[in-house]
Amino acid sequence: MRIGVVIPTLNEEPDLGRTLALLADRGSAAIVVVADCGSRDRTAEIAAAAGAEVVRDPALDNRAAAMNAGIRRALQVHPDVDALWFLHADTEPAPQWDEHIAETLADPRVVGGAFDFQWDKRGVAWTARVPLTVMELINRIRFRVTRSYFGDQGIFARPEALRAVGGVPSLSLMEDVVLCRLLKRHGRLRLARGRTVTSPRRFLRHGVVRQGILDLALLFAERAGLQPTRVHAWYNREKA
Repeated sequence: MRIGVVIPTLNEEPDLGRTLALLADRGSAAIVVVADCGSRDRTAEIAAAAGAEVVRDPALDNRAAAMNAGIRRALQVHPDVDALWFLHADTEPAPQWDEHIAETLADPRVVGGAFDFQWDKRGVAWTARVPLTVMELINRIRFRVTRSYFGDQGIFARPEALRAVGGVPSLSLMEDVVLCRLLKRHGRLRLARGRTVTSPRRFLRHGVVRQGILDLALLFAERAGLQPTRVHAWYNREKA
């Protein structure tokens, strides 16, 4: 199966190189596109040195816009890809990620899916490890029931399904959850074998319990049709 990987970035110099190396070591991609939202560090240079296609555009002002730009570039270079996989720059891909995606999409009724996940707790104090583990358990129950995945789980989809829903929704936040809801109108979403390992940096920066409550509140707000723009701006503010 030919898989295009799209990685949206903003100032990801500390993590991107390792993620790209693990991506190549653990699977095979037809194309890797790094869609950059105006990084001020060496993100774009690291991506280019690793052989990735780099998309840079001042108009890419949020992750959804970057993901859509990555989709366009991937399909422009490789119009015959069978799947597009959205990977965060601070998320370790699961071993044999390409085989697991191919296995999941072998069922023609399945239009996409994602991986199970866990936080990277290496070097994290026990006072944060315990609430992070609780958040893992809550999320694992949530996405198994709802089949709505977060972006750090590595959402993937067939190109035709993405075209049918108009690409990634142009939202400043919760674009991943809304994308899953739209995809489910065109087929099934399924959890792939394997597990991504993602950085809990936002939780550690803001407080695990506080960030967890905010995430749950935003999920309920989104389901209720609310767009808390001020919270979105705070949540997505640029890295210091």
